[in-house]
Amino acid sequence: MTARAISLWEPWATAMRLDLKRNETRGWSPPVSCVGDLLLICGAKTRVGFRGFDASLLQRIIAAKSAGWCFGMAAALVRLVAVEQTELYEPAKDGRDDELECRLGNYEPGRFVWMTVPVDLGFEPFPVRGRQQFFPVRLSNELEERVKAGTWRVEECR
Repeated sequence: MTARAISLWEPWATAMRLDLKRNETRGWSPPVSCVGDLLLICGAKTRVGFRGFDASLLQRIIAAKSAGWCFGMAAALVRLVAVEQTELYEPAKDGRDDELECRLGNYEPGRFVWMTVPVDLGFEPFPVRGRQQFFPVRLSNELEERVKAGTWRVEECR
């Protein structure tokens, strides 16, 4: 069984794994058929220090949680629930630290906010080679059992 996946750079992948960050910002919008559960893959390299982003903020938060990095791993299971243009995005008032969320993404005009919620906070990372755009990942037997039990939905992206 395969799942739809997408790659993120560190430290953003670990931030999403720890539920410190829920929004992914991209320069493109996914097809409507791709709204649903996603496997987030952490790239093997990091990309920091661009567009004025202070990655040290996020690195300090992650270190304070004594979390390890997920380079070259499936980092998290999330549900992509909505996508909005950055110009239309209004931070949710759900008790989360919206200022921190906004500092952890690139909300420049012309980009898209991919809003997610965590599916499985007990997810154990496993090795996966990341790729561009959406791509399929073969699930482990344990994850296949979770899909069969209904705790995680797998939807093919068209």
